[in-house]
Amino acid sequence: MTPRSFWAIVIKILGINVFYVCITTVWHTTSVILSYLTIIGILKQNDYLLYFEITSVCCLLLFFVYLFMSYCFILKTDWVINQLKLDKGYEDERFEFNIQQSTILKITICIVGILMLINNIPALIDEIIYYFQTPLKFEKHAYNRNTVYVITDTIKIIIAPLLILYSTAITRFINKKTKKTSVEAIRETS
Repeated sequence: MTPRSFWAIVIKILGINVFYVCITTVWHTTSVILSYLTIIGILKQNDYLLYFEITSVCCLLLFFVYLFMSYCFILKTDWVINQLKLDKGYEDERFEFNIQQSTILKITICIVGILMLINNIPALIDEIIYYFQTPLKFEKHAYNRNTVYVITDTIKIIIAPLLILYSTAITRFINKKTKKTSVEAIRETS
């Protein structure tokens, strides 16, 4: 294994982790935005409108930064390695590591799926218990903040086994896209 292929594996693993964080950020962003909208609608307080706008912009900006990072780390790995000059200074050293890159990516995707299950099953149970214990505070507006968390934790629990079951297909997709972008990068430099 060359230093370049080692760094490609490490960056793709980081990219998958950043994508997991990106998925989590979407749900928290949605919850925060809905909470501010509910407060503004119920209390008729325009003081919260500025907080809503600032929070919405910051949350969306953070989401797009995570999305861009995961795109670059997973699909534009060679570009990241070139920009950070990670393969320089190794003088053609080879690492003795006899596992294929696709196997490591498949294992990483399975681990992310398992972590999603481990993190979200207790969270879902906790949110369901809290949801049924919390009395409705607003009769006209039956919005409860926990509704968003129950839905998002359920979606994450559905996505997690799909990641585990289809890890081979996801790995093939990542490798196919990576090879495609690598070929395009070589054509651009020629």
